[in-house]
Amino acid sequence: MRKFGSYMYTAGAVIVFSGAIVLITSRPASSTVGYSLVQVTNGSASAIPVRDLNTAAQEPIQFALTPHSSTSKTAIFSYTVPVNKRLVIEYYAATLTQFPQGGYANVYLQTSIGISTNYWVVIPNSTTFVPFNQMTRMYADPGTDVIAQVTSSSGTSCGALVNMTGYLIDYP
Repeated sequence: MRKFGSYMYTAGAVIVFSGAIVLITSRPASSTVGYSLVQVTNGSASAIPVRDLNTAAQEPIQFALTPHSSTSKTAIFSYTVPVNKRLVIEYYAATLTQFPQGGYANVYLQTSIGISTNYWVVIPNSTTFVPFNQMTRMYADPGTDVIAQVTSSSGTSCGALVNMTGYLIDYP
């Protein structure tokens, strides 16, 4: 037990001695370049610009797709995503503009990313002009088409209007 006590006294002395050396030899930090004043609170006249570096530059975009046919029960209309840009669709609003008497129509969207092509039901079988609106997150790769397709159950006419908003981002 005496050995343990002497080890503890020795360890305590080493810790105190080390702390004393650190306190005696420490110096304040200084710069060889000089210093400049930093204003921590800025008013609106001297606001600091802030940008999220983790998010690529976003270019807002909005467009309308208007598939329509008076001679067929299927119609498509497309938007081509610019080269070197990826499209992110955040919202769409869709309505039928024409459907057959006594029948119904539906609207699909098609987007492509990588080797995957996805079909999204925007308006299920409907017999009304009531619009469908949806917050969403859909993607389309550079050079691919975003396609709106309207299909009617019968007859030879169909039509729709699909408005979309979102943004384009740079894509290598």
